[in-house]
Amino acid sequence: MNFALGCAFNVNDLFINFPIKKIKTHFIKINKIFGQPNKRIMAARIFKASVALILKDIIENNTVFKLPGGKSEIKVAKI
Repeated sequence: MNFALGCAFNVNDLFINFPIKKIKTHFIKINKIFGQPNKRIMAARIFKASVALILKDIIENNTVFKLPGGKSEIKVAKI
């Protein structure tokens, strides 16, 4: 059986070293909204939803999203 062993990651892998101490929301509120009292999972879900919204806006409205720092952007072009 062949497996793809290239470089791959998921959203949760991006937040392994995320500084959760800076999130001041209490665990009870996080549990009420997200169903789990985990700040790292909350940050990953918010990031995933925001990326989906950005990509949807880029595709539907042909907009350009400039990333912070001014050196990178995301846009769609026909190939």
